[in-house]
Amino acid sequence: GGALPTAEREEAVLGFAEAAEPLLPPSLMAAAATPADPLVALVAALPDALRAPLPEDWASRLAKADPPARASVEAAASAAEAAALAQDEAETALREAALREDLDHDAVGVLLETAKAKAGATSRAAGLLAHAVTAAIAVVPASEQAGQTLRPA
Repeated sequence: GGALPTAEREEAVLGFAEAAEPLLPPSLMAAAATPADPLVALVAALPDALRAPLPEDWASRLAKADPPARASVEAAASAAEAAALAQDEAETALREAALREDLDHDAVGVLLETAKAKAGATSRAAGLLAHAVTAAIAVVPASEQAGQTLRPA
């Protein structure tokens, strides 16, 4: 047999990639789907909970936003990422303390309050990110109008 036609070869490769997905490291899977725009890639790499409040077409419009707005989004995305990591660390510490044989109720209580505070910080950071993205894309036309240029009236 010869080589598979292009469409069948692509289908076979995609099928393999989907089957191998759990085997491939997340960084490799993310790299395959990473958007070309570095800021869009940064925001896209954030946990789903942080991206949930963003408008549906945020990625295509953010790529066209002006530099100062992009800088605000980058700062908000970095802060949101840091908050999410801190929350994850606090929750991990809480789980580990709760699983110890010599359970220290006071320590668990302190860790629970810390985890709640970190979750609140993450929630606030997600709100700030959504605000920064919304502000950045407010002046960028939606995708169905992307071909048109804005002209003063």
